Amino acid sequence: MIDVNNWLAVLATLFGAVFGSATTFLSQRATARETSREAEREAVRREERERRDADRLEQREKRERAAQRRDLLRQAVHALLDAAQDIDQVASHRQQDDRDHALVHKLWLTYHQLAVLAPQHLTNHAWDYAVVLNEVFWKGTPNGEPVWEVLQGPRDQFDRAAHVAMAE
Repeated sequence: MIDVNNWLAVLATLFGAVFGSATTFLSQRATARETSREAEREAVRREERERRDADRLEQREKRERAAQRRDLLRQAVHALLDAAQDIDQVASHRQQDDRDHALVHKLWLTYHQLAVLAPQHLTNHAWDYAVVLNEVFWKGTPNGEPVWEVLQGPRDQFDRAAHVAMAE
């Protein structure tokens, strides 16, 4: 016959094994659950980082495009001002020669280059300035006024509009 102490020892060993297995199972399950949650949190953090990186890249590209546009606009404004200065000089001295058509062509070419790039308010002022330049070049000034006086108003308006457009 088996004595009670032996039975207690067997039962205690069996209970210890069952208890140990149960706690091991539960701790592994809890660890797996926590690992899964941590992996999900890490995936969310990674997606957020990627989204922020994509947003930063998009903003940088947008700033670069704006800078390129401002540079092209600046070049177009300078080209129109250069053409305007040439016409102003010729109209002031009435030294018409073979360059006349080339100067007027340069004026309208640079106006159209500017109109493609510039906002509407600058294009409007460029048009007004170019029309006055063209009229002064071909017809002279009304009442014999100095060329610079006739051009001053449209030139000042164009300069202000160009300044505003380049600051945008």
